[in-house]
Amino acid sequence: MGQNAWGAIVKHKKLLVVGGGLSGLTVARIAMAHQLKTVIIEKSSRLGGALFHNSPYEKELHESIQIIMSSGTTVHMESRPLHVRGCYPEFNVEYEQNGKSCSDVFSDIVFAAGVDLTVPDWLNSMGRMKNAFMIFEPNLPVKLIQSVPAGSRLCFVTGYSHNSSPFAFRLAMEMACELAENKCRIFMIQNTIRFSDPLVTELYRRCRESGIVFIKSDLPPDINFSNDEMLFRVADRSLGSAGSEAKLQSTIHGLVFEPGYIPRIFPELFWSPHRLRHGAGDFPGFANNRFLPMFSNRKGIYFAGSITGIRDPMTYPDEAMMILDAVLTDETVKNVPVVDEDKCAVCLTCARVCPHGAVTIDTVSNINKEACDGCGICIAECPASAIQWKSEENDFRQEVRNKMKVYCCEGSTRLLVDRFIADAKTPELPFDLQVLPCSGNIQIVELLTDVNKGYKRILVCTCHDENCLHLMGNQHAGKRVRYVNQMISSLGITDVSIQVKPFAAHMLHAFKQYLRENQIPDDE
Repeated sequence: MGQNAWGAIVKHKKLLVVGGGLSGLTVARIAMAHQLKTVIIEKSSRLGGALFHNSPYEKELHESIQIIMSSGTTVHMESRPLHVRGCYPEFNVEYEQNGKSCSDVFSDIVFAAGVDLTVPDWLNSMGRMKNAFMIFEPNLPVKLIQSVPAGSRLCFVTGYSHNSSPFAFRLAMEMACELAENKCRIFMIQNTIRFSDPLVTELYRRCRESGIVFIKSDLPPDINFSNDEMLFRVADRSLGSAGSEAKLQSTIHGLVFEPGYIPRIFPELFWSPHRLRHGAGDFPGFANNRFLPMFSNRKGIYFAGSITGIRDPMTYPDEAMMILDAVLTDETVKNVPVVDEDKCAVCLTCARVCPHGAVTIDTVSNINKEACDGCGICIAECPASAIQWKSEENDFRQEVRNKMKVYCCEGSTRLLVDRFIADAKTPELPFDLQVLPCSGNIQIVELLTDVNKGYKRILVCTCHDENCLHLMGNQHAGKRVRYVNQMISSLGITDVSIQVKPFAAHMLHAFKQYLRENQIPDDE
């Protein structure tokens, strides 16, 4: 989006960036280029984060720091956020600075706080040993060359962290190649070799040509320490015969291992309506998380950098640009639910189920139009039917053309249906389609109306668990489908099938298979 288009939006925007590492500085630098008022909170006494002394990014970091500091951007050093309250576009953030509690209001928040590195479980009992280094330690290649003389034997261990990173494997191979040129004997132990890009393939070739020994093992090595030397033992499955593994051991002078990663998500920051989702290993996750940026389920909250998972910092500029594009695109929801004050019983159901924190309670429920994402879960869950769409009442009088009806989520399964339409040999769908803002918007009365209209097969397509952009919309949908099935079963209706199934955008084959298996004979 061009800067002119952003001009009017920038005036009422104020961005908070939590973390002054490479990813946070990248976001702040791009925000500054578009005149967006930005505040950085950094816990340490300097900017730069964990990669401050890492030679591949040192020049870029120092350049970004110089630009940020000379631009007048507000930077709070030795500060940490304490609480985040409210919702988009008025997040009230309380933070600590030099022992004092301060607060400010921001329209958007980017968490670029990174990760804490820990000793992995298989080394925990040994603590920090002499000549044992973490792959992400600052200026590690220089440390190794200084502490381990030429001709020494070193062991690199990667791939055994719960959230093991292909980027860590690449860094390990880069260091191993550099040390091999210094006449060091290198062993690389891992449970898998991650060829994530052509650069890794080329590095692997260089490592093999340098005489580096690669060892595959399902379990990490046993390390015994004696003075300044270590003895490692490992089972190499590539050398063993069928069903067995060969035992290898060697004395080494240095150990380099991949640490464990704990994202600094600050769960204590958020009051309960925020309920930010966590994926594997407590990293923030959301639907289609192979794409950037990593949006939260809360409008106005974004994640950047290694807090979303350890990966190559070369991706940070594209990620920052996409986040700023989202921040500076003032999208309005076409259809926002409204509350009938006469029907509202102030039962708090809508406030509890809203995944975006858009509902507040006064004498009646109030829906913040800016924070509402239009998923409609509050409509489906309201026991008094006091919440409805603003522009139109729910109308279930759709004409029955087929004997099957499919409900699909606008954010995910709709993409699958679009692929099905593009792939179909005939322009007409073999089912009636209804698109929902979220599968959690499906209503019991709507399903019962479909049964009454004569549908024999009803499919509610949802996201997979932990992939719903609206947090738990798929679970709400499943609960209602089970309830409706119980109702029609108690009425003696046996020729109607109502199912809820997760379908992602890439599952075209599985979707076609489901349609074939549930095809209704013409004589029914």
